[in-house]
Amino acid sequence: MLTDQNDYTKTRNYWKYLKAKLKKENSQVVSATTQLKFLAPDGKKRLADTLKQIEAMPETTFDEIVNKYVEMNIAHPFMEGNGRSARIWLDLILKKRLEKCVDWSKIGKSDYMNAMMQSPRNSKVLKKHLENALTDKINDREMFMKGIDYSYYYEEND
Repeated sequence: MLTDQNDYTKTRNYWKYLKAKLKKENSQVVSATTQLKFLAPDGKKRLADTLKQIEAMPETTFDEIVNKYVEMNIAHPFMEGNGRSARIWLDLILKKRLEKCVDWSKIGKSDYMNAMMQSPRNSKVLKKHLENALTDKINDREMFMKGIDYSYYYEEND
């Protein structure tokens, strides 16, 4: 709906309408994004300021990396697809910066989901779960595939 629209103004107005509707329904608007920006009429692609801020966040320590992960989940709170992508993204950052990745089989579904829901206000529980599940098996194919399997499991409807 948003990305296939040929009129930038319609896209922007739809996003504003959607946020207003969610707020009226007492749904929590998680992201602080004021507008979504796509291909503008002048042909320049403009990204949402929120994503630029997330990209600029430091990622040299475990805490910084998890803080960045939490912010990305706030910016893209939709479970189906984005959650899986964000978990793979987290593992790639951990691998690159700390030579670690998460053994997702060590974090139960309800523990993970509850920690993620709390994380915008308090990320300590999420950090504890992730830290306890860290492994140095960064080049282990089985670990990578297990991570993808658990990502689907986390997003299954019970």
